[in-house]
Amino acid sequence: VESAPPDHHGVKLAEAVDERATLLRLSHTKGIPDGPGMVKVEGEWIEYREKSFNDLSGLKRGRRGTTPASHVLGMAVRFGETFTTEVRVPAYREAEEP
Repeated sequence: VESAPPDHHGVKLAEAVDERATLLRLSHTKGIPDGPGMVKVEGEWIEYREKSFNDLSGLKRGRRGTTPASHVLGMAVRFGETFTTEVRVPAYREAEEP
């Protein structure tokens, strides 16, 4: 869920990256939570450990079942809050007669 105010959106890659990159240089990190956290670039989820002024570092690429990929300069970087919802599903079975 993206939850940042509108002025925090618009984060983009400030440099192109290949699938082995361990640092993302961004246009800004305003609104991105301090690490550890997750961002999404195109179809790839990327976990980061640390956030600095314009960088995310300590990357683990291809998280949440995605594949590490190259990304071009200016590509949008998506972020938000991660949450888990628990749904209780009633289950029962018919009693067997003796």
